[in-house]
Amino acid sequence: MLERVRIDSSGMLHISDRNSGNAGEHVFQAGAFGIRMQDTGGYNRWNIERNYGGWQSDPVVHLSAQGRVGINEASPDGPLHVSHTGENNVYIEGNTSTLGSRIMLINRNTTANSFNQVEFCDAGGQGTSLVRGVNALDGTNEGSLVLWTRP
Repeated sequence: MLERVRIDSSGMLHISDRNSGNAGEHVFQAGAFGIRMQDTGGYNRWNIERNYGGWQSDPVVHLSAQGRVGINEASPDGPLHVSHTGENNVYIEGNTSTLGSRIMLINRNTTANSFNQVEFCDAGGQGTSLVRGVNALDGTNEGSLVLWTRP
């Protein structure tokens, strides 16, 4: 295995532990935390790990070149995947005398009756109920709200 460390003329630090362009791993460790950069041959990813090399080395934060971010998820199922073993709270805060914060679900398709939804799922990931916002007619900003439940 070829190992190299060099600083180029622009001041960039290059660390390499491989000759191949399709697989490899680089690790920085600081105490119990580590940053692992991996080229798996299919895509690149960065993992911020706690207790690096010890009993709890699953990534705290996973960033992949596939455009996925995992928080407490080593293999995110979508663009953003956040897990926690207990109650999982997400905070979006604002501070103004009018609207403080907002969540906007945008469907860029202008076809009539396209929609966005907030879905509630059981432990197996199956949808049990949802709130759907329907874009009835894009040109006039007409819409409706639909509530769905399963028996």
